[in-house]
Amino acid sequence: MQLITGTRPHPLDPLAASEIDAARRVLAEAGLLTETVRVAYLGLEEPPKDEVLAHGPGAPITRRARAFLLDVTAGAAGDVIVNITAGRVEERHPIDPLTDGQVPMLDEEHERVREVLRADAGWIEALRRRGVHDPASVWLAAL
Repeated sequence: MQLITGTRPHPLDPLAASEIDAARRVLAEAGLLTETVRVAYLGLEEPPKDEVLAHGPGAPITRRARAFLLDVTAGAAGDVIVNITAGRVEERHPIDPLTDGQVPMLDEEHERVREVLRADAGWIEALRRRGVHDPASVWLAAL
């Protein structure tokens, strides 16, 4: 089943909204998205260089997306390749934080860091010493 319709993209074009929706459907149908699983990253899985160089305008291509998934309850992360064109999960590997690194921080994790800091007396005092009297006016992006 082909999920891409309409104008064919270049192999290195970013994912279109319809492709993101299709990748999400594939992940959900494969049972990889649950109440506790978040998508930490979703983007184009670039094809091999020889395919890109051989591509001609309008030629058919296979579009793939890479997703990093994080189960916020279990702490388990996974690296998933979705073949958007075929509508299926093509690869799935666990991410070991000791050897592979961490998935990107989630928006909800950034918000939790801000909540913790706004409740910390030392942080509030440090802001006051710098002339900031409303901790909510400070936007913090955790790294």
